[in-house]
Amino acid sequence: MWYEGNPTIMAPLIDLGAQSGGRLALGSLMLSVILPGQPLVRTSDYAGSLSIISSQLDHRDSSRLEFAGDGRNTQVLGAGNHYPLFTDPAPNKPVDQLWRDTTAPAGQVSQVVSDYPALTNKVVGAQPDLEFVKAQLEPLRTVNTSPALNRPAGVTDVKLLRVVLNASNGRTGLRVRGN
Repeated sequence: MWYEGNPTIMAPLIDLGAQSGGRLALGSLMLSVILPGQPLVRTSDYAGSLSIISSQLDHRDSSRLEFAGDGRNTQVLGAGNHYPLFTDPAPNKPVDQLWRDTTAPAGQVSQVVSDYPALTNKVVGAQPDLEFVKAQLEPLRTVNTSPALNRPAGVTDVKLLRVVLNASNGRTGLRVRGN
């Protein structure tokens, strides 16, 4: 995914709150945005799993990802990501300012194998345990790439694999609707 931003949108590109849940695994994203005052990614009271793998995340205002609220059921892994910070006013910020984890009680939040030192559960330099990493990568390892099949009512089978979208200002690149 490549997203250059829309200054009229005043929300993070990925915003998972208490009404969100489940498992979201994203790989090979390329986000380059201008969202004054907003993080690229935010979770707050999120009861679910989020993995962002092998992606480039560039916020043209102030790069950061924020994890807040009740973290008891929050699991987040970032691995193999690149944070170029081309125009960030603080390009040498510490990793705990790039990945701002204020969850309380604490969530399982880990950023590893990137331009920055590892950060796991609010400890700079700490590595996540193997079982956590396996669980976070499982949706990507086991994705079923077979064609969508007829499913019972209320069951989805949405797969967006190897997709390139391009849309100019004011245009929709992709719209996903349920019945």
